[in-house]
Amino acid sequence: MHFPEPQITKVSIKDAETLNDIIEEEFPYTSFSVEDIKKKLKNKNFFLIKHHQKNILTGFAEAEFFPKKEEVRLNAIFVEEAWRGQRIATHLLKRIIHDAKRRKGIYKLFLLVKESNRGAKHLYKKLGFEFEKIHDKELDESIVEVWSMGIV
Repeated sequence: MHFPEPQITKVSIKDAETLNDIIEEEFPYTSFSVEDIKKKLKNKNFFLIKHHQKNILTGFAEAEFFPKKEEVRLNAIFVEEAWRGQRIATHLLKRIIHDAKRRKGIYKLFLLVKESNRGAKHLYKKLGFEFEKIHDKELDESIVEVWSMGIV
């Protein structure tokens, strides 16, 4: 069976329930509702994208823009387990970086990552992120690092 090329598009209102289910399962330390996701989709300071193949959501990423601070934070990136190892996270991150570069007045992209998440840190480093500091709060009882990259 041949699948069409996977696509990255903006998350839509109809994706909110599926996204909420994923967030509840994969990011249990957050508390969002379907309505919260729908509000984010209407807010120009949030950028939510999904990677999908046909009708299958294979991954998503969320970035939040802070124009007054001239920076953007990657809030979440996720790839379904069955689809990992296929560069989906790389494609999602490159799209976030591309969008950050297109916005005027944004000079920094940063993210938080658990110290123990070696795979994610390897990807971030490969795409140009650098370790900045240890975050002042733990996440899920784990030490958290701040990684960032300049946007030019």
